[in-house]
Amino acid sequence: MAEEGAGITVPCGHCGMLIQIPIVYPAPSAQYLLSGLPPLPAIDEAQYAEKVKKGLGSNLSKLDSVSILRKTKAGETPVHRAARQRRLSEIRRELLSKEHFMIQNNEGRTALHLAASNSCLDQVPPEFLDEDTLSVADCYGTSVIHEAAQYGTIDQIPRSALTRQIMNLKNKRGDTVSDLIEQNRPTQKQLDYLKSLAVPFDLSVLTKARASGLIDSALREQRSKEAPSDKQLAMVQRLGLVSELEQGASKQDVTDLLDHATVQPATAAQIQRAESLGLILNVRDEFTVGDLDKFLKLADRRPSPEDEADLSRLSITSFEGTALGARMHLALAMIYESEFVGMDDDESSVARACIAAAKDNDFARATISPGGDFTPDWEVIRWPKAKLAEWWKAGRRSTMC
Repeated sequence: MAEEGAGITVPCGHCGMLIQIPIVYPAPSAQYLLSGLPPLPAIDEAQYAEKVKKGLGSNLSKLDSVSILRKTKAGETPVHRAARQRRLSEIRRELLSKEHFMIQNNEGRTALHLAASNSCLDQVPPEFLDEDTLSVADCYGTSVIHEAAQYGTIDQIPRSALTRQIMNLKNKRGDTVSDLIEQNRPTQKQLDYLKSLAVPFDLSVLTKARASGLIDSALREQRSKEAPSDKQLAMVQRLGLVSELEQGASKQDVTDLLDHATVQPATAAQIQRAESLGLILNVRDEFTVGDLDKFLKLADRRPSPEDEADLSRLSITSFEGTALGARMHLALAMIYESEFVGMDDDESSVARACIAAAKDNDFARATISPGGDFTPDWEVIRWPKAKLAEWWKAGRRSTMC
């Protein structure tokens, strides 16, 4: 059974009468899908202050009629950047005009788009929130009012601005404001998770994105009180980050350290190690520390039970290589299954081709490409087409032992 919660009051799109749209939450068994929207970022006050110093600093209060219109390469004015940092209230009121909130960046987004997604529309002088400014659409067809509906910040817009015309405005997909409010209600699983974390929330304005942000903030706080895991410490050691780890660092501190380190360009030592294993790096300059660590950590491990089970499907019951070697065999099998298997092939065709490949020294010289943790191995581990064809033919000529 569905559970009814609070609602949100908006003008009817037809008669203008104020109506309450009830929030009905799906049953706990419903599939848990977070919104594709990024969650509202959790703010660490110390880190935020440091970022502000490196960004706008204290210049917002010193803006004048000329500097407030100065654009970056991304087409953003100081008003855009202030909205992104939730600091619109620091700009002197007499400097602002409606036109400042109509200026679009290179993606067609105004400062109001950013204020809506960063929950600071309430810092905008209310007279600048009207049909003109709220209906400006970006390059993706999303208007300010749609952005506010998606992020649950429509309650920050004066009720007088929520006219029938605005509420009936449709995006490129044909969704009205009310449609988006309906689509972005939090799931029951999110609500249960928030309750389990003892996080307070307001049902009347909670969206999937806001719920996701609250959950993320709560988990960050929880991790800040926990000790790092053995897996994290092993990765710190492997990436040579021990000197950057402060004494008494929490699980969240190590998470932040690894998140920052893994997106940096791959180190010379990593590249040298990968090439010493026989691997060929495709687009070498695009590899990050995390990309190469995904392969190098496998070179020091035995195959997992899951990998061994998959290898047995290829009639390889005793594999003496590393986890990296196992993943290479499995990637090769996936390539053959998706690109080579035809009507005349039986179940053993792929296995025979993989065994033929393993006997060739060129098998170890696979070309790897950058790819995240969720990119399938067969998409980032490849061999020349000529070699693939050669091993396939060799496998078809052979017989299984």
